[in-house]
Amino acid sequence: MFSAVVFLTCSISFAADNTTNNVDSKLESGSPPKTLSQSSIISAANSVKNFANKNKKLPDSVTISGYKFSMPEFDYLLSKTIAKRYKKSKSDLTVKYNIKNPSKPSGTNIKTRIFSKNYYDFAVRNYKFMDKNNQAPNYISHTKGSKIQYQSSIFLFSSVLSYLNSKKKLPSYVDVNIKKSQGINKYIPNYLRDAQFKKVSNNNAIWIQSKSFYSVNFKTLANSGIKNVFLHEFAFTKYGNTTVNNWIKSANNQGIKVHIWIQAFYENGKWVNPVDTKTKTYNQSLFNNILSKIRTYSKMSRVSGIHLDYLRYPGTAYKYNYSNGVSGEKAVTEFTRQAAKVMNSINSRLILSAAVMPETNSNAYYYGQNIPSLGKYLDVIIPMIYKGNYRKDSAWITATTSWFVNNSGGAKVWGGIQTYKSDNKPDLLSIPELKTDSYAVMEGGAAGIALFRWGLTNFFDFLSIK
Repeated sequence: MFSAVVFLTCSISFAADNTTNNVDSKLESGSPPKTLSQSSIISAANSVKNFANKNKKLPDSVTISGYKFSMPEFDYLLSKTIAKRYKKSKSDLTVKYNIKNPSKPSGTNIKTRIFSKNYYDFAVRNYKFMDKNNQAPNYISHTKGSKIQYQSSIFLFSSVLSYLNSKKKLPSYVDVNIKKSQGINKYIPNYLRDAQFKKVSNNNAIWIQSKSFYSVNFKTLANSGIKNVFLHEFAFTKYGNTTVNNWIKSANNQGIKVHIWIQAFYENGKWVNPVDTKTKTYNQSLFNNILSKIRTYSKMSRVSGIHLDYLRYPGTAYKYNYSNGVSGEKAVTEFTRQAAKVMNSINSRLILSAAVMPETNSNAYYYGQNIPSLGKYLDVIIPMIYKGNYRKDSAWITATTSWFVNNSGGAKVWGGIQTYKSDNKPDLLSIPELKTDSYAVMEGGAAGIALFRWGLTNFFDFLSIK
């Protein structure tokens, strides 16, 4: 007689003290665990199953052994636990942090019997995908084109381990009946690791050119609810490391985080191709020059992040597609991957952000900016939604912001707005108009507002914009 888990509906209940829907919760005390026991993960799986049965969705996070984990991280732990138990191993698991949400979860209706060898195969493919991509997959392929959506796969794995929790053995099969339209597949848990390791309680920012270095008033910024600044790296060349480090210290004393602003594919006033057109390979020498700067800035104790500008082609990315698989789009993504790897190897708490063009679906073709792909490596994506330059209105700001939020690949989105009429008419926007544009960003679902730029900005309390 088979032991089984039966899914009649997609319903699940979670002990209230084990979950949270608050992304901005305080950091846990102590260091994050490097390993977890299988028993602690199995117990958490039982709680997640119960939560989903009750609430028709997954929780945003789960606490295991006193530490909070995002759902992509938990998905990884579930997969590894099932794979180990199937092979009769009860050894502890190494934790993998900072796994991003899937880019666009999708799936089909699932009504089938899944035997243990199959869900074991699902689990192995699942964690191997995350090992390779540092992101949860959108779905797990089943038979005849059927796909188990990301959220449903977590429900499946949690239920398998919930059975193990009560019966002390894995089920021989699982009867699954989940429709792609059910509630569990409509909600993507929104707690991500950067809320802890890379927590920014204030998501408003402003760009600061090196020429404005001495005019910046940190109290004005702090009082206006702006706690992040992108300082152009030329300040180091112009004023020296000691002066700039003292400036950063003064900013930190006002609770302001300083991100070093780097113009990636731009040197001496000219754009530089991230593809070597002679060899039809990535321009690794260019990459290495930029990575060297990222490495230097990442080692500075008071720096909070690296901000990439000119991470793009000037509208010509489509011209650099080669039969060997190298393309302008892939070059931009590959550099971003390398930048994230270098930065995180030095300090995983640093925030990697990038300014991107606001042209949504056209970004990849013209500028090489595949937003979902970049979101695998960036912590924050900042579309430059400059309505004056594009001759648009605040409704365009909201619609554009919403597109980026829905296609960010798991990265947070701070909406970048112009604080003056346009590049051709650098007159300051009035406070009412600036408020309208700021509201438009937040209505689009952004986590914060980024202002371009100091020296051309009126100020008010940006924290009042919600």
